[in-house]
Amino acid sequence: MKRLRTAILSLLMVVAMLLVSCGENKPTTDTEAPSAQQEAQTTDTSAPETDREFIKISNNSNLLIKLADSDYRSYVNDFKSAFELKTGMTMKMVNSSVAATDFEMIVGRVSGREESVSFYEDISYAECAAEIVNGKLVVATFTENMLEEALSAVNRAIVKENGEWGIWSDFSYSKALADIPDDIPKFETKSGTMIQGVKSNDGFQVGYTGCKKAEYEAYCQKLEGAGYTLYASNTVKNNEYMTYVTEKTMAHLTWQGEISTFRVFVSPKGYLPATEAPKYTAVKTATVAQIMLTGGWGMSFVIQLEDGSFVVIDGGVNNAADKSTLMTYLKSNKPSEHSKPRVTWILTHPHSDHIELALSFLQAYSNQIQLDMISFNFPDVNSLTWSTDYTTTSEKQWAKQKIEETWKLMADKFPNTKIFIHHTGQKLLLAGAEIEFIFTQEDWWPNGCQTFNDTMSTFMVTFKNGKKFFVTGDSDQGVCNLMAKNYGDYLKCDIFQAVHHGQKGGTAALYNLLKPTYVFWPNSKKKCTTTVGDIYEAPIHHSDRSSFNPILFNDPNILGHFHGEQTTIININTMTAIDGKGNAAVSFWPLR
Repeated sequence: MKRLRTAILSLLMVVAMLLVSCGENKPTTDTEAPSAQQEAQTTDTSAPETDREFIKISNNSNLLIKLADSDYRSYVNDFKSAFELKTGMTMKMVNSSVAATDFEMIVGRVSGREESVSFYEDISYAECAAEIVNGKLVVATFTENMLEEALSAVNRAIVKENGEWGIWSDFSYSKALADIPDDIPKFETKSGTMIQGVKSNDGFQVGYTGCKKAEYEAYCQKLEGAGYTLYASNTVKNNEYMTYVTEKTMAHLTWQGEISTFRVFVSPKGYLPATEAPKYTAVKTATVAQIMLTGGWGMSFVIQLEDGSFVVIDGGVNNAADKSTLMTYLKSNKPSEHSKPRVTWILTHPHSDHIELALSFLQAYSNQIQLDMISFNFPDVNSLTWSTDYTTTSEKQWAKQKIEETWKLMADKFPNTKIFIHHTGQKLLLAGAEIEFIFTQEDWWPNGCQTFNDTMSTFMVTFKNGKKFFVTGDSDQGVCNLMAKNYGDYLKCDIFQAVHHGQKGGTAALYNLLKPTYVFWPNSKKKCTTTVGDIYEAPIHHSDRSSFNPILFNDPNILGHFHGEQTTIININTMTAIDGKGNAAVSFWPLR
């Protein structure tokens, strides 16, 4: 990259000149001391004074910004105001149809200026950079939340020399949010608009909306030409999902045809599940259980697979009695040939009633279970945008802490356990079942989040006899409608977990697609059976749920509705339901 070459040449020339003369004046540079993290990620270089030119900035010079990138505008306006206050000059905000001036500043990928187009080919998806190209100041980024820093660096680099304002020709700035290799090709679209990139887990995502499928298909070929190999693929309705790998890198692509949206997530290559179903000996009948929680609040599901192993989903709040209940269930149902319960654990999102018990349980019982795999897709909390003030600063800090605790727990207690950062469209192939991820937090970006419920992972569990269990966690209305639009009747299932404890989030668009036989309501008996009271006393019967919950209550084909204060186990072969004592499970609806 040009900036790296410039930095190396500059360093060598500075060292050479210092050896010749220690008394020579140093060129003017930004003297603000960077933090250790900034030193690792940021390059802000300048060459010796003899190797650079002072580029004057004229009054009324052009300031170009890609008009489609409206989110850039506030940052650019702030820079423009700061520049004009600092210099007493003006910049004209124009588009690329305007004739070029002697000096121009170009922000974003402006197709009408070759300096901008070529510069974008030279930066990674996770990088923000600024540099002088052919006498123009170009600022390029795939992520909005780094633009402010780059523009601040530009403002600091504009200086006055001999009574004239300008910038040195060797000015170069770059910063990366994630370690993304330079060999990842850029997506090319003539019809689409870029979705701002975002850091996520240990990687980075960028997307485009309004693009054509042929452009996505061309990008797949472009990846293969760059040395990427197709690892796994999945097609659902009008959606395609591709995972490509090199020795060190993973690129996961999603093409969602109903909304004409393409996304690519790039990260260092981590664990990826096998693409073929495992061979196993059937020793158990597959079951799906909602595990009893104190007060019924939270979410705790256990799937037992035919090989006797378990898939645990979330777990509930940190409660000693509930931890014991879960441990007893695992031990009492494991096959005798297993010395310990073998567990795959899936976490849907970092809210206390979903993740707290899991972390506490794994800490307390690390020696009593065999944790084969843990799977999640948590957001980078610092990169999220919020559409409301509902989510408090303390809640964000709490979620960030729990995400960090998850990684620390795995390092300390389960260093050999597989960690699968799942993405939409990927599958886990297990003993007699597959888990297919329907929605992850990356699908919601760049929409603002109301709460961490918009960072949900939802998934469909399909057993070998075709029966399906649909887990929606605490999805909000926007997530539900997006799933309904993208997948349609593919979401028809046999067992359904009512969205967000039955309280909110569900939509008629989603619920009309489901047609389940059984419904789990992760909530208390009182809140499931009380028909009067305010929104908190009777959440699933309250009037603001009337658009979606009655779709389930009025379906005569649903055989059972089960609240969370009892353990309910559904046999996948016979589709019969029993309680934790082996008796026929009692449905709370119709109300008795």
